[in-house]
Amino acid sequence: MEVVVASGKGGTGKTFIASNLLYYLSVIMSRKCVGVDADVEAPDLALALGGYSRVEYEVKSYATRRPVINMSKCIRCGLCIKVCRSAAISLVDNVPRVDIEECEGCGVCAAACPVGAIDMVSYSIGKIVAGTVKYGVRVISGELDVGMSNSGRLVYELKSTAKKLYSNYSELFIVDAAAGIGCPVISSIVGADLLIIVMEPTPQSIQGALRLKHVAETLHVKYVTLVNKYDLNPKVLNSLRRDLNIIGEIPFDNVVFESYANMTPLLRYRSDSEVSRRLMNIFNVLYEEFMG
Repeated sequence: MEVVVASGKGGTGKTFIASNLLYYLSVIMSRKCVGVDADVEAPDLALALGGYSRVEYEVKSYATRRPVINMSKCIRCGLCIKVCRSAAISLVDNVPRVDIEECEGCGVCAAACPVGAIDMVSYSIGKIVAGTVKYGVRVISGELDVGMSNSGRLVYELKSTAKKLYSNYSELFIVDAAAGIGCPVISSIVGADLLIIVMEPTPQSIQGALRLKHVAETLHVKYVTLVNKYDLNPKVLNSLRRDLNIIGEIPFDNVVFESYANMTPLLRYRSDSEVSRRLMNIFNVLYEEFMG
């Protein structure tokens, strides 16, 4: 089973929820599960769980391709420049040049070239790291190189690698997606069994949650919503409970930040706190309805 934790905007507590859910399933419920950190531009799921104690797999990701122009074949017709929707090819000193950072790797230029002067070659955009963090929890992370695009393709390769490495071990994959509803988030949600939307009671976060709901419905993925820091503006939630299928609310508490700073899941750091009690209730409901 694949469960994705996502938020329509950053800073809502998405990784906080994902890390504690992983701890709940792995340690408290003794289920074999793997965390997949698909926030490839800012991966920190392993850090929230104490950091890697053992790295078992690390490889460069060649999740995309880039065009290489053979100048001995090129006839300077300019067709590659015309068909490139990313404006990644330009004429410099009467020679077509590729801007690697702008290129999306779609291959249209190679297909359009009348003399076959363009080859699409594999190009490294980041890496994939897998291992065990504290408490015996397994996490696999994608890390996008600085300045690189195509994060959606890296997420796709990351999820595929996770299933290849752990399909014989894991019963559950918990995917910590990036914020927003861009390409990497959609790549995270595709094929999932359940989407957990994490939001806070602010206009920006509510708008993001509603957009994520639309993505889930379009992709035919079941979804539920968890409201973090609900007590900052509880009145706004009344009209949203049915629309967003809200299953639980978590109050604001500085103990959350303390646990995060100590790289320890709150369920272990302060299991007696009100936030931990609410998390346990929410996770128990999720477990019984979707994961049991």
